[in-house]
Amino acid sequence: MQRSLSHLKEKFNFPDIIQFERQGELIKCLVNFKYAKAEFFLQGAHITSFIPKHLNTDMLWLSPQSNYSMGKAIRGGIPICWPWFGKSKTDASLPQHGFARNSEFSLDSIEISDETVTIKLLLISNRESLKLWPHNFKLEVEFKFGKRLEVSLTTVNDDALPFSITEAIHSYFLISDINKTAIRGLANIDYFDQLTSHSKAQQDDLEFNQEVDRIYSASKEPLEISQQNKVKVEITQVGANSTVIWNPWQNKAQAMSDFPDSGYLTMVCIEAANTSTGVCLKPGEKHTIKQIIKG
Repeated sequence: MQRSLSHLKEKFNFPDIIQFERQGELIKCLVNFKYAKAEFFLQGAHITSFIPKHLNTDMLWLSPQSNYSMGKAIRGGIPICWPWFGKSKTDASLPQHGFARNSEFSLDSIEISDETVTIKLLLISNRESLKLWPHNFKLEVEFKFGKRLEVSLTTVNDDALPFSITEAIHSYFLISDINKTAIRGLANIDYFDQLTSHSKAQQDDLEFNQEVDRIYSASKEPLEISQQNKVKVEITQVGANSTVIWNPWQNKAQAMSDFPDSGYLTMVCIEAANTSTGVCLKPGEKHTIKQIIKG
């Protein structure tokens, strides 16, 4: 793995645009492009900041109590849930939301065009991953930083047998006040409430006055985070069968050691996901899920 800062700086020599540094035990990449600033970590291929310069504000929420240790998930930004979403169906003792978010990816390439900086990272099955999930795979993660942000996960089945995955691009969005925030574009879409285990149809815009943990059927239209006196955020997804929306509210926020007690007031998760039956891939097949974020 590319643990050496000097090796990364030598291989990806774009000194005015790309910088590498350590934060805690982890390697972080800082992007300063004409259209946006961004930060991501090699562990988990985890974006923690995206600031379009025409907005001059971060679109992502990051907990100030996040842990930057090897093998520990960062709270906030855009974690990757893979190859399972939530708890493993085969062994509840395995890591929540899979092992990709706690694994170190290799930085495969950086391409800079007039419009975007494109980053590609790879995670390939290895001795440690096979202990957790007995399949040979390649997971390709691509970021496109520009006036908008695109995040893509491509799963390749390198095994001799079919396998199934569930997954999510688990984006935490920064908002001004959850009490004055609405999610538009969900009307008449069915959802499963993970708190009550009941299924319903959304009647109007989704507003918040308590904990929300719902899995919606994927919308064909973009969703919009609407806030009073704030820039609207538009979210589009491709290759996903679900949209997960989560806010822990007060009690659950207070119960999480890496989450500020009042942090629920300024964040909402909107996740592009393949849940339930997920995606089944035959040997040699691949599948891509994508989330596009613009303000």
